[in-house]
Amino acid sequence: MKRVLAAGLVVFLGVSLTTACSGSRQPAVQQTAALSNAELQERVREKLDSVPELKASRLLIDTDATQNQVVLYGTLQSEELHSQAVSLAQSAVPGITVTDRIDVVPSELARTDTTDQQKSGKSKTGKKSPDKRR
Repeated sequence: MKRVLAAGLVVFLGVSLTTACSGSRQPAVQQTAALSNAELQERVREKLDSVPELKASRLLIDTDATQNQVVLYGTLQSEELHSQAVSLAQSAVPGITVTDRIDVVPSELARTDTTDQQKSGKSKTGKKSPDKRR
């Protein structure tokens, strides 16, 4: 009879400890719900700023912590940087949704446009630039 009581007590304690330990775990999504917009933006900014080219681009970050969403705005010079920015933003917080509003404008295209304007002597508005060579 004592053995049965002892065995029952051991089983009861084992189940109680297992239940108590498993009850303290929280899914990662619940942890992110407690973030404010500023904290979410800061985490994404830290990730983006870890790459010098992305830090220099100063992408704009719009956040909605209640929906666990981030929107990235701005211009980058390559598709590689673009992909890297989106990937880094997604890795900032587990389960985050990133909306991409980034434009990719290769630096060669921007330089070619400026050079063509200089050759024609016209500004972006299409008006002839004043001759400054006097």
